[in-house]
Amino acid sequence: MGTDSNGWNRARGLAFKALLFIGGALLVKRLRKSTTRWDHARLVAHSLTDEKYSKDQASRDPDNYFNIRMRTCPAAELVDGSEVLYFEQAFRRSPQKPFRQRLLMAKPCPKELTCDVELSTYAIREMEEYKNFCDRPKDLRPQPEEVIGFLLSHDPDNYGPFYRLCVFRNLVNEDNFSGNWVTVGVLTGKGIQKTSSNGKSFCIWKIGCLDENTVPIFLFGNAYQRNSQEQAGTVFAFFNCGVRKDAKGNGFSLSIYSPNQIVKMGTSVDYGVCKAKRADGMACTMAINKVLCNCVSEPNHHICNLEKE
Repeated sequence: MGTDSNGWNRARGLAFKALLFIGGALLVKRLRKSTTRWDHARLVAHSLTDEKYSKDQASRDPDNYFNIRMRTCPAAELVDGSEVLYFEQAFRRSPQKPFRQRLLMAKPCPKELTCDVELSTYAIREMEEYKNFCDRPKDLRPQPEEVIGFLLSHDPDNYGPFYRLCVFRNLVNEDNFSGNWVTVGVLTGKGIQKTSSNGKSFCIWKIGCLDENTVPIFLFGNAYQRNSQEQAGTVFAFFNCGVRKDAKGNGFSLSIYSPNQIVKMGTSVDYGVCKAKRADGMACTMAINKVLCNCVSEPNHHICNLEKE
């Protein structure tokens, strides 16, 4: 009787251990599955972000190696989750004079490829503008929407050059605006839905660079339907818009007819709305760069001080 009892207890113990082992294996498998390719891409971007030196290598072999400083930091994030980093290299003795500047973009490889993370590099043309990017205050270096616009100008589908929204006025007025192009702007205002003469819905947005100047942009058809719920402060890229000069003055407007002409990039962290009151006592609705602009009300006028609070 005792032998049977011991055998039964031993069998129960083995069964419990087997279940525990199987359960642990399933848990590990599930945890591994929860780590997606996007997690891996973010891990790669995080591992690259830092300040590193080749001091040890240079000290071991000073005839063939220099002490190089490598500085990498986040520059922007695309709406699909891709991480964009700024990267520069400089001699340790003169870090303020980088000899190599790049933008890096980390994202998962396409499913048809066997790799896990794709790291793309983009040479920077405006070297002075990006120099010492990581060491400068965020409001004194190229903003995420500018970085994204720069990347779009390198798109393999050749959307054409990137133009800052603030230079459009000169291009339109000089009648030399033509060909493929792309620009980036922040949605600062939305008009109500209207109906065109052919019965289709459209809307007029206001977009800008958070510098008090805005450009009206007409969204028609599916371009409007797909983006009708977007909120102010959203950053968009615009491709090959229709450009129309105003009959009087230097104004102009843009037009979008296809959803392929507009891509959501993300949300501007600098977007804000003025909290002052206008001369008539009503609340101001002007979009501002909240990092740079401090709106105030004066007795007879309403101004925006372009300085940090």
